[in-house]
Amino acid sequence: MPERRMVVKLKATSAVTDLIGTGNDARIYPIGRYQGTALPAITYQRVATTPINHSTGQVDTEFCTVQVNCFGATYTAAKGLAAAVATALKGWTDDTESPDIGMCHKHGESDLPQATPQGQEGPDVEAVTMDFFIQYT
Repeated sequence: MPERRMVVKLKATSAVTDLIGTGNDARIYPIGRYQGTALPAITYQRVATTPINHSTGQVDTEFCTVQVNCFGATYTAAKGLAAAVATALKGWTDDTESPDIGMCHKHGESDLPQATPQGQEGPDVEAVTMDFFIQYT
């Protein structure tokens, strides 16, 4: 799973862990976060997988799109975490274990203001969302 490899990469990047914590205490969660989660924090989810097709059939290489959401108590904090994540993943490649990561490319970024978890009351939380294309085999 390339998204799990991405989490390992982010947890190994001090510019990110300086903001979200380290090891099992790192505030990086699949799919969503719960109200009361300390900030800043990251959520991630795979939103698409695209096989690479060739005229002779499908090849072993695929692309997946992983959405990474960076949450902060302020817009500045959310943007700062997003910048650290983007820098960590820019040009990322890794063939030390499976799946091999051939490349990582940031596809886009947008703001998600007032990102308090749906159906829950609490202070507004600011967020930045980014999509990354990850090529892997």
